[in-house]
Order: sequence, then C-alpha cells, then structure tokens
Amino acid sequence: MAARPNLFSIPPGAPFLDALADALIDGTLVGDIGWRTDPLAVADVALYLPTRRAARAFAAALAARADRPAILPRIIPLGDADEAEMRLIGDADFADDAGVGAPAAEPAERLIFLADLVMRWRKQLDVAITPAAPESHALIAGAPSEAFGLAADLTRVLDLLTSEGVTPAQLDAATPGEHDRYWDISRRFLAIATQAWPLYLDARGLSDHVARRDRVLRERARQISEGRVGGLFIAAGSTGTNPATAELIAAIARHPRGAVVLPGLDLISSDASFASVSDEAEPHPGHPQAALAHLMKTLAAARDDVKPLGRSCRILAARERALAEAMQPPAFTTRWPETREEARRAGDLDRALAGAAIIEADNDREEALAVSLALRRAIRGRNRTAALITPDRALAERVGVTLARWGIEIDDSAGRALSRSRHGALAALAAQWLATPADGAALTALLSHPNIAIAGMTHEAMKRAAAAIDIGLLRGYPPLGDLTSLRLLFSTRRGLAGAWSAPRAARLLSEEDWTQAEIALDALIAIEQSFAAAGGASGRACVGPWVAAHRTALIALTADRDEESWLFGEPDGEALRDLFDALIAAGGERAPLSRADYPGAIKRLMDSVTLNPPARTHPRIAIWGLLEARLLRADTIVLGGLNETVWPPQPSPDAFLNRALRMALGLPLPERRIGQTAHDFVAAFGGAENAVLTRAKKSGGAPTVPSRFWQRLAAFAGPAERDREKWSDADKTSAWARAVARGDSYLRLARALDDASRATPVERPHPAPPPDLVPRRISVSRVETLVRDPYAIHARQILLLDPLRPLGMAADAALRGTLIHDAVARFSEKGDPFAEDAAERLIAMGEGLFADSGVDRERIFFWLPSFRRAARAFIGWERGRRGAIARLATEQQAQLDLALADGSVFTLSGRADRIETLNDGSLAIIDFKTGLPPSRKEVLRGLSPQLTLEAAMAARGAFSPAQTGARVSSLIYVRLSGARSGAFDTDLTASGGKDVVDPQTVPEEHLRKLVARMNALIAGRIGFTSRAAPKFVDDEGDYDHLARVAEWSRGGDEDE
Repeated sequence: MAARPNLFSIPPGAPFLDALADALIDGTLVGDIGWRTDPLAVADVALYLPTRRAARAFAAALAARADRPAILPRIIPLGDADEAEMRLIGDADFADDAGVGAPAAEPAERLIFLADLVMRWRKQLDVAITPAAPESHALIAGAPSEAFGLAADLTRVLDLLTSEGVTPAQLDAATPGEHDRYWDISRRFLAIATQAWPLYLDARGLSDHVARRDRVLRERARQISEGRVGGLFIAAGSTGTNPATAELIAAIARHPRGAVVLPGLDLISSDASFASVSDEAEPHPGHPQAALAHLMKTLAAARDDVKPLGRSCRILAARERALAEAMQPPAFTTRWPETREEARRAGDLDRALAGAAIIEADNDREEALAVSLALRRAIRGRNRTAALITPDRALAERVGVTLARWGIEIDDSAGRALSRSRHGALAALAAQWLATPADGAALTALLSHPNIAIAGMTHEAMKRAAAAIDIGLLRGYPPLGDLTSLRLLFSTRRGLAGAWSAPRAARLLSEEDWTQAEIALDALIAIEQSFAAAGGASGRACVGPWVAAHRTALIALTADRDEESWLFGEPDGEALRDLFDALIAAGGERAPLSRADYPGAIKRLMDSVTLNPPARTHPRIAIWGLLEARLLRADTIVLGGLNETVWPPQPSPDAFLNRALRMALGLPLPERRIGQTAHDFVAAFGGAENAVLTRAKKSGGAPTVPSRFWQRLAAFAGPAERDREKWSDADKTSAWARAVARGDSYLRLARALDDASRATPVERPHPAPPPDLVPRRISVSRVETLVRDPYAIHARQILLLDPLRPLGMAADAALRGTLIHDAVARFSEKGDPFAEDAAERLIAMGEGLFADSGVDRERIFFWLPSFRRAARAFIGWERGRRGAIARLATEQQAQLDLALADGSVFTLSGRADRIETLNDGSLAIIDFKTGLPPSRKEVLRGLSPQLTLEAAMAARGAFSPAQTGARVSSLIYVRLSGARSGAFDTDLTASGGKDVVDPQTVPEEHLRKLVARMNALIAGRIGFTSRAAPKFVDDEGDYDHLARVAEWSRGGDEDE
C-alpha cells in the first residue's frame, strides 16, 4: 500500500473531464498506461464518477483523444448522484461484484409498504402514548393520500439512516429533546420502520437499494484495500458526503495504482482559514469547502498531499481567487478591505468579473425571459454551447417554455415527473373521474383530453360527443346522483332540446351530436362500473386491485388506439406501464384505499417516477442540476435563481427528525446542504469565462432576498453602496458596474420583447349594427341591461352569443331567489294567509321546491332558516294587505307592441310577480326581491325601469284587457331577504320622502324614453355601448371579456 494518499485536485477554472482524461493518458494519475500503443490500455481501469451524465461525457472526451479504436475504461456512477440515477447502481454497474446480495426492491414497492405502515401506525397509535396531546395523531397522517406523501418523506429519512449506519437500537436509545412528545412518537415510529422494512425484504428475497449500494461500495473498498482485485482505480469529482463512498475513496487514495481527483479543493486560502471550516468546536457546514474538508479528515490527508491538475486561464484564475476570498469563514472577512485593495491593484477584480453579467430582474417571469435570451445569444457562434444551472425548478420550466417559443427544445437533466407527461396526465384525469364519475368538472376534463376515444369513436366523433355532454348535461347547477342518473337526465334534456326555453347552445346540437354523446355515456357507465367493482361491497381495496382496474379503464378509454403504439408504447407510456406492473405486483395486500382516496395516491406514486428528457433536444443548450455543474462545462454558464431559500435552499422542516434527534444520532445537520450548494456555486461561476448571474427581486409577487453567495460576492467585489442611484463615479466604472451593465442589456431585450407601451389602447366598443339587425323585442327585465350595458344586448340578441353557465356551479342566490319566488307565487294564488298554519304551509311549499331542485342537502340546510323567517314575515305582510285587495294575479305574462319611427313594430314583453286590483279599482304592481331592490333614485333616473314599464303596460291592458285604462296607484318592491328584520316593502309612490315616483307620469316617461332609445339605435345615432352606466364599477358582466373592458377601463392588470 502507498504510504501517502495519491490525491489531485482540478480547479473550477479548468475543464474537469478534459483535465482528467489528459492526466490519465499522460500518466500523471497512475503512471504510464500505454495509451499510445495498447488499445486495451484502459480496459482494466475502474473510474468512479458522481453521475451517469458525467460518465457519458468522460467517455466522449476519452474517445475524442483516441486516434484508433480502443476499449474504454469501466466508468461507474457513485453515490452522490440524484435518486433517479442511484436506483440503478448495483443492478447494472456492480452486477459482477461480490457481496451484492438480493436484487433491490422497486421504489414503488417500498413506497406502498411504507404508506401501508404509516396507515397502520395511524390506526393503532395508542392515545395513552400522548395523553397530554392526543392531537398528535393528526401529525402522523390523515387521509391515505397524505400517507403516501409522508411515505415519500420517510423513504428519504430511511435512506439517510441507512447511509449513516443508524440502527434501531440507536433510535431506541436516542433522546429527541425535553418536553416534546411528538418527536418521541416520531422516534418510536422510525424504530419500528427501520425494523419492519428489512424483515419485509427478507421475506420477499429482496434488498434495500441504498443498503445494497452501500454494501457494494464497502465491499469494493475492502477488496481494494486488501489487494483482492487487480487493475487501476480512480475516483474523481466526488466530495464523499456518503460514508460508503468516502470509504471507497479512502481505499482508492492509498492503493498503489489508485488516484483520487477532488473537484475544486481550495489550495489558495490560508491553512488557518481552511482548518476553521471543519473545526469541531465551531464548524462551518455552510462553507463551500465543508464537504471536502471533512473528506480530507477522513483520508487523514493534508492539502500539501494534494497535487493540482489542469490550469485555469487568467480570468478564471482571478475569479477563483476572488471567490475563495468572498467565501471566507466569518472570522476571516475582517481582512477584506486589505485583500480587496490588493486584488484591485493587481487587476484581479477586473479580470474576475470580465465576461460576467449580473441580472437583477423585477420578477421571476422577467428573469426567465432574460435567461432565455442569454442562452439563445450564447449559441450564435459556431459550436458554442450554453447551459443554465439552477436548483429552481420553476425557473427551469419557464426557461424551457420560453425557448420553445423559438423552436428550441432544451435538455433538462432533472427530467420531469411521470404525472406531468401526457400519459401521466391522462392517467391522473382518468383516476379523478373514476373516483367521482358524476362530477362535471372531472368528466369534462377527461373527455377534453385529445387521446380519449371511447367505444371506437373517431377523434371528430369524440369531440362532438364531448361537446354534447358538456352543453346538454353538465352546464349550470350540478345534477345529483350517479353516472346512470346523469344518463337518464341526458335523455330527458335531449327531448327538451327543441323547446324555446332550452339554452341556445343546446338547440344548436344536431341529432348526431346527441346520439354520439349517448353512445359515449353508455360506454363510460360500463367503464366506471368495472372500476367500482374492484372495491367490492365496501368500496375499499388495496393499491394493486385499484391500479389493475385503473389500467383496464385507461385501455377502454383509448379503445381506438393500438395499446403498443400509444398508451403504453411511447417512452412515457412505457414508464406508466412499468409503474402499473410494479404496483399491481406489490400492492395486492397493502395500503387499503377507498375509491375517493385513489386519485391522490396514484398521483403521489406517479410523482415518484422521473422521466428522462426527450431525445430530440438542442445539442448545444442544456439545463443542469447543481451536481452536474462540478464536472460538465459549457462556453456560457447561466446561474439562475440566486435567492435565499432557492440557492441555497432553506432547510425544510423534517416530519421525522428534529435537530436534537439528528445530533443525538450523529446525523449531518440540514446546513450541510447549504455547504454543498455553495460548492456548486463556486464550481459553476468559477468554471466558465462567460457567466451570467441572475435573480428576481420578486417571486410570486413577494419580495425576495439575494442569495448569501450573491451578497458575499457583492460585498467583496462590488461597490460599498448597494443602491445604484447612489454610486460614485468610481463605482460606475468598476468591474462590478460593467458586469451589471452587461446584465442590463439582457433585461432591456427582455422588456422590449413584451413591451406593450406602443400599443394603441382599445376604445370602449359601441357597435352600431344595420337597422334590420337591431332587436325588435325585449323584456322589461332586460331594459335595465339595455340602459346600463347595451353591449350585452348586442352580444346576446344580435351576435346570438349566450354565456355558458359554469361547470358544476354552486347553487347561488339567483337559484334561491327563483325558488322563493315560486313558493310565494303558489301560495299567493292558492293559499289562505289567515289560516293558523299559513306560515307552515308556505314553508312546506318552499321546502318541497328546495328538495326537488337538485340542490345538495347541506346548502338547503343553510338556506332554510332564512327562508322560514322570510315566510313568516311574508304571511304577516300579506295579512296586512289582503283587506284592501279586490283581486290579485301572480306571474302574469304580457307583451306590448309599440310603433317605431321607421314604421316597424317593437315588442315589450314581461312577467309581473304580482298585480293587485285594489278595492278602489286602482292597480298595485309588486315585485319580490330576495336581494337588494333598486333605490328610488335609480328608478326615477330610468336605470331600473322594470316596475314603471310594467305599470305602463298594465295601464294599456297588456296584462289583462280588464285593466285597460286602470289607474296605477302603487309600485312596490317587497324584499324577502330572510334577514332578522323580516320582510319589508318599499312603495316607490309613497309620499313623505325624497324621490317619490309618480305612478302616472314616470311610467309614461320611461316608456317614451325606451321608444326614443330604440329609434336612435335603429337610426344609428347611438351604438350599443359597453358598460354605459354600470351599477357598480367592479361588476363583471357576462360579455366584459368580449368588450375588452379590462383594457379600456383600467388598462389591464399590472405586472407583479
């Protein structure tokens, strides 16, 4: 064995993989290997790299240096790779190693087992464990879908415990902290989980993938240390944060033909500064060198033992020195004034920031656009490459979408969750519908998917069927019942589609549309019933049966498509098929779920599957995770999302391990992640001459805090004054200011791309259609709309655009008002207000109408108290009026023909809630309101002329010839709000107050103004103006979006 470890380090400024390949070939690492003469020279080299992506890149770099065919070394990913990559370790790369043991369990199987364990623990948790805090039950898990989420967290915790070698006995002995019973529950549960999982694996003949990986690494470390294997061994690019990986690195470092190449070990800072990073008394886990300093202690090596490899250019060498100084532990930042001045005089600050650009965008959308522009500009040169490095998934996705605007598909190393693929989205939509088959929103979302084709329908037929189901069945108040009930209701509505009262959209559906919809509904019923059968009589089943039924339903929902060509044939479909196979195999007896619980559970399970990026992506642009930044290289690097809680991330609360428990078990603290991301920042920024640093000042509308790495760099290399408006002349010519100016150029481009300042503001629309298109019929209830928002009349009656009611809209005040109107009208016509039980009879009428309306019981229960108060108040009001009434009529229809100036006839129609013929022969026109009635002033101004126009119609005998010439004496609004004050009436004609409405002159004036308005519209003197006199400024009309109200009234929504 070698007396001293064979250690090397490649600085951030040198291309890591190129330098590694050159050092291997020229003999620097492990001596001459005969590369120039022997094509098998590197065949017995075992090279350990952190990721598969790095392994592929190194193979390409080595192949590019070969002048003839050669066998490449064995390149093996190590344990610092992300979970999606590390699941494959052992299965492929270590298949021939001794000590591998049983095959690793599938991740889905482990997730199901742990979710089942969480559910069982939740059920069996003895309240006696926490007598003072029984609410701790809720902290374990509630719904089964939450159990799957908690199981995913538990998976990560068990991986950590396995990697760190924590045993159940240690968990039993650990003390989580005083006066904290929840963490004691958590500790006990972890002890159970760490015992139950291995027992399950033994029974199944499987092994834990992390334990298996670590066993493989430790076995290889022993083989190397004991000289039981031959060949050359090289570990490169790893910081050794995993204990098993550190053991392997230590074995390789001291092997006679082994070498370890560290990524960016700081060989610049003083010994005192470097030693303080890992000082046991006061460690700095958030320092960029924390992981490497810990690894050096594990290797029992000093920095003098480390030999540098590769060389940085002058710019990157200066940047490396500036970064080393900016990231100094707090005790050593007191020297910044001197070191900064030395760097300035030596030109290091100018060189360090040469080629760098600094972008501070106003918001995260602007940041994504600026990043996209920087990447696009970076590849203008021939063979130039660019990469975005960020831990911010939202930023990465925005950049991907923005680049897609220009036809650039980007390679995102993080991939995407299966649930976000087209196949996964369809599976999620189907699961949601299968759980709630009568839910309109779920059914519409499913039928809208482009790959749905039920019962062999063509795509066109499926679109027509989906539209007919949507319009003919699901719009408006949600019908109650199951899918079979909906099918019966659909047939009923088909029979009524030709009636005048049917929505215009329903009348436009063809017979073929209705027929195709019925075929689709029949097929959906069969699919849904087959799925429901998996739950049996109890409606509950384990994951496996639900997944099997889900798979069968998906095949039926895409029946016209060859299973192998789409549903399970494309790469995303293959991943979905593999997941289903694993869940069916593993979930037959575990994790019982109700039908309603299944969508959340399958969504969690699909989230656990990561898909690789598409094969056809741009060859010169990529998005990399932080790990890739250490080893891969591009001509331009963009470091995005440099805000606190993003880069570095905020240590997230742990559902199972608090700080005290971590310390008691000897586990690494959450701050270690900060140190790793700091190392990634230094490696990325120090590794590309052309580097762009970006952050958003606001994210989601909330202010952000610059990353501590950004702040440190600005404090060391930037002006003392942070506010650019206060910069001195010297500050404005500094290297930092020049980097900011380069960043501003991207911001100007980003703002110019979406600049709407030169757009001509849209004017308020006031269309004036040809005279023959102006409607010649209107109801009194719509005259107010004609006055307040004429454009709505134009849209509905000229453009024939009826607003579609929302899907599954909640029963609202309008429906409640209609039902109360009907109850009062029926009672007024047939009931006796002087009967002792009059109020009870009216209440019974209303309750019957509520029950028949299809409104859910909970909402009816909420409505009934106010209705009962309104009913009793109405009976009292009715008794007070009946003595003065000779006759009354309710819900009377009428129409009045009026001659217009062009010789045409205009028809005014209406329905009066109640017309009373009083004992003196005069008429009282009454309108019932469950909401707020219009004010006297609104009526006098003609803004709410319903009652006055009904009075004019009544005086002309429109409601009844017997009323012709009758005097109207009262115009009354009766409010049936159900408020504590009961019913009350407002007689607009009553004297003694302000704004009295004369029942003879005002109705005639309003009728005259209506005729004059119609004459002006037909002559084109006025148009159908949008929102001419809205009642409230913030009222939203059905056609405001068509009239583009937001643009001309307020200039649209402002940016965040």
